[in-house]
Amino acid sequence: MNQATRDARKLLVWNIPIIVFLMTPLFVWFIVIELLPTLNDMINGAAVLRIYAGSVMAPLVVITTIPLVATVVFKAIPVSDALFKKSVWLTTVLGFSMVPCLIFAAVIARPLQQYYFPKHGYTQCDQLHGNPTMWFTDWVKNPAWCVRGKDLSWVFEQARLAREGAAPSPNASPVK
Repeated sequence: MNQATRDARKLLVWNIPIIVFLMTPLFVWFIVIELLPTLNDMINGAAVLRIYAGSVMAPLVVITTIPLVATVVFKAIPVSDALFKKSVWLTTVLGFSMVPCLIFAAVIARPLQQYYFPKHGYTQCDQLHGNPTMWFTDWVKNPAWCVRGKDLSWVFEQARLAREGAAPSPNASPVK
């Protein structure tokens, strides 16, 4: 057994479980907890949206990690050179494809928000509690809901109260 295979096996034994156990919650959070509900809220016109620029990259990071792990496994379990080279090529291509996604997330996604959300009735809000950095942006449907120190749950409560106030009371008699 050559030294490269021994090194790959050491890497496989210690680093792959660490990558899996540390990165899986991050991937699940970005995709299941953050990205999908945010897209659903955008479609349904939620009262407030919190957009994370990095969530654009989450699916690609997940897709890139899988061949990366496979490449290390292929190196630790000697397989044909053709299969190993293809896995290295795939990992490299996916790794380099993350660069345009990073540029998109950092440079283009923010101006797209500035263009898209005001057209759909949202106002940018940097006053809400929990919005301390430039890495995410809050958008509210009603500018009056952008109150310093209040959080997202308060905005949702205000939206619920506004909906209930706008709806006719079930006990009101019809006006003749």
